Amino acid sequence: MKINERKNETSDIMLELIAVAFLATGGIFIKISALSPINTGFYRVLFSLPLLLPLAYKNLKNISKKDVLILFLAGCFLAGDVALWNLSFSYTSVANANLLTNLTPFTVTPVSYFSFSKKKYLNFSLQV
Repeated sequence: MKINERKNETSDIMLELIAVAFLATGGIFIKISALSPINTGFYRVLFSLPLLLPLAYKNLKNISKKDVLILFLAGCFLAGDVALWNLSFSYTSVANANLLTNLTPFTVTPVSYFSFSKKKYLNFSLQV
C-alpha cells in the first residue's frame, strides 16, 4: 500500500467518530469535575500515559538528545494548552471554550505562513 493511498474502512470511520465524541464530551466532564481544572488536566494526561507508552516504547531507544529537547518543549506547550483550555471552563461555557480551541488552526496557519515564509503550511491539505 502506498503512503498516500487511503482506505476508508468502516472500522476506521467508527473509531474516528468515537474519538470525536470523546473529545466533544471531554469539556463537560472537566466542567462538572470536583477537582480544580489544572488537576483535572494533569490526571487526564497521567491516565493516558499507560495507554500510549506501548505504542512508543520501541522507538524510545533511537531518540537523540536534540529530540529529547524538542519533545520536552512540545510537552510544555501541550501542558500549557491543556491547562489553559481546562481553565477556560471556569470563565465561559463549554461551547465557547471548545469553539475557541477548535479555531486554533485558523490562527496558527497564517501566523506560521508569515513567520516561516513557507507556502507548504498552506498547501498541505491540497496534496494527494
